[in-house]
Amino acid sequence: MSFNFNSNNTSGGNKNLSIHESLAYKPLTVVLNKTLYPDFPIVPYNKDILQLLTLNYFDNKNINIETLINKEKILVTDYNICMNILSLNETVKDDLFDIFFVFTCNKDIDPLLIKHIPIMVSNKQKQSYSELKNDNKYKLIQLPYNSFSTINKNGKIAPYGVFILRFTSKDNTLSKNSLYINIINKVPDI
Repeated sequence: MSFNFNSNNTSGGNKNLSIHESLAYKPLTVVLNKTLYPDFPIVPYNKDILQLLTLNYFDNKNINIETLINKEKILVTDYNICMNILSLNETVKDDLFDIFFVFTCNKDIDPLLIKHIPIMVSNKQKQSYSELKNDNKYKLIQLPYNSFSTINKNGKIAPYGVFILRFTSKDNTLSKNSLYINIINKVPDI
């Protein structure tokens, strides 16, 4: 559907518009899609982030994934819990974690599952900046193509292609974590 700037223009396109009118002509669907549904941020060197993620967490023989998920609760792989963390009305009142990295395999899974994740992360970022009491940081990281099979090669770790890795800013070893440093320095906000 297009907006007709010129009453003489019966085609609905910008073919018969003057030069000034055609410069201002934008289809409403393009404008609405970009404002209502922001796209995933462009992550430079996302293959490096995937490699650090698999080396530090998923392929590391010293780390048990079940311990990270169940006992330490650093890794959240359940889709419903991820959506509860990202929902705008839910404020995370957790003394342990204040840094949330949301990873999506958006090139490998159904786009309907992750359509609302960029706007949810964007709203959480705005909420954390606006409230003085909430110092939580949220970053959205899109992983490259074929990352879903790379992560799940040792078992169904992230069955829906969306998972959250949580950190605390009080951790002294965080400045030595290469994955954390890469994401904080290279991944832009939405």
